[in-house]
Amino acid sequence: MQHTYVLKVSLITALGGFLFGFDTAVISGANLYIQSYFELDEVQFGFVVSSMLIGCALGGVLFGPLTGSWGRKKMLLVTGILFFISALGSALSTSVTAFILYRIVGGVGVGAASMLSPLYIAEVSPAAIRGRMVSLNQLTIVLGITISFFSNYYFTGLPETISWRWMLGIETVPAFLFIALLFLVPESPRWLYSKQRMEEANAVLAKIYGPEKIVPVQKGILADLKASSKTGDGQTNVQAFQKLWTPKYRGMVAMAIIFAVLQQVTGVNVVMYYTPNIFEQIGLGKSSAIFQTISVGITMSVFTILAMSLIDRVGRKKLMLFGAMGMATSLMLLGFVFSMANLAPIIVLLLILCFIAFFSLSAGPVTWVLISEILPNEIRSRAIGVATFFLWIGNFVVTFTFPILLEFFEGSAKGLIFVLFGLFCLVLFAYTKRRFTETKGKTLEEIHG
Repeated sequence: MQHTYVLKVSLITALGGFLFGFDTAVISGANLYIQSYFELDEVQFGFVVSSMLIGCALGGVLFGPLTGSWGRKKMLLVTGILFFISALGSALSTSVTAFILYRIVGGVGVGAASMLSPLYIAEVSPAAIRGRMVSLNQLTIVLGITISFFSNYYFTGLPETISWRWMLGIETVPAFLFIALLFLVPESPRWLYSKQRMEEANAVLAKIYGPEKIVPVQKGILADLKASSKTGDGQTNVQAFQKLWTPKYRGMVAMAIIFAVLQQVTGVNVVMYYTPNIFEQIGLGKSSAIFQTISVGITMSVFTILAMSLIDRVGRKKLMLFGAMGMATSLMLLGFVFSMANLAPIIVLLLILCFIAFFSLSAGPVTWVLISEILPNEIRSRAIGVATFFLWIGNFVVTFTFPILLEFFEGSAKGLIFVLFGLFCLVLFAYTKRRFTETKGKTLEEIHG
């Protein structure tokens, strides 16, 4: 019964992940039209597509300390408002400057949601189901991506001058729904205990675990908070940030940052943002190129669901190792195919789908679970904010440079771009094998005990 309650609040919170996925991927369809509408060269185009990621980086850092002070729920509400403003504003933009500004606003919402949703879900989920519940956030991200691809294809039937506006503006609907449903979600019990709101925290724990089982959970949380408060009372934000780099914590923070960056430099967002452009490069028209992205979204959804069923049984480490090697192989083969004189679109599509399948089994959901688990309670919100800052910086670099690299490399040399991403997947494999210790089945307090 309690797991049903956890599932309900996790699903609502994970709508932030849905908006995250929708907002980041919807540009893949719109970018085929905005380049000509705003008359952009390749450098300008790369910046317009990646501009949202500037906001993403800011959102993770800014919302980290605010989440510690104001609570998880309030800040989730703010992200919903940002998504709504961004969707409406970018859809109505008549200048590239306004378009960029509204995309950055949405990026702040994405960056905040990428940190807040898994953080909240991890804090309300029992250890036995925490991996699946945090992975639920990744599932809603990929559902948001998939729905945006269907939506983009639907709106290709409109005149080119307005189709991209509808692609972007339709996001106001799920943003409004997210804001409304958040009023049904309680505050995180761990945050409530940290603010000495004991009765409220106990009431939330009772709904999660049942009244008869909350005592050991409560003791674990309070002991963890007591230990952290010995060095944390009265800290300014600067002191709290400096605390992340003390010998006690810097190894864990560095690991969270490395996993976050490696998730991005696998090249997954090249597929998310530029698949239609890749297919245009090999001769498909706009509508057909956008249609191919639907299969990417469906593959992502199916294999993320599979990952959710495996992550608490197989474990985080085995999934990451298996997926990283699969991603590397797929990208290396894709690089080889691009070096061939006659490109077959179906082979390109199948290799992209293989890459997406392996990513969705591993680096997609597992990275968010790892980041939410390996950081102790006393630094979690700020440290996740820092990790997501670097995640979005990595995403920005990859997204900004890809159209420039695609223009720079001639013909068969374009395959070298995918080989480079494949090498980063091998780095992810090696780092996971060497540095990560399995966390499945442990409470957050046991992991750091």
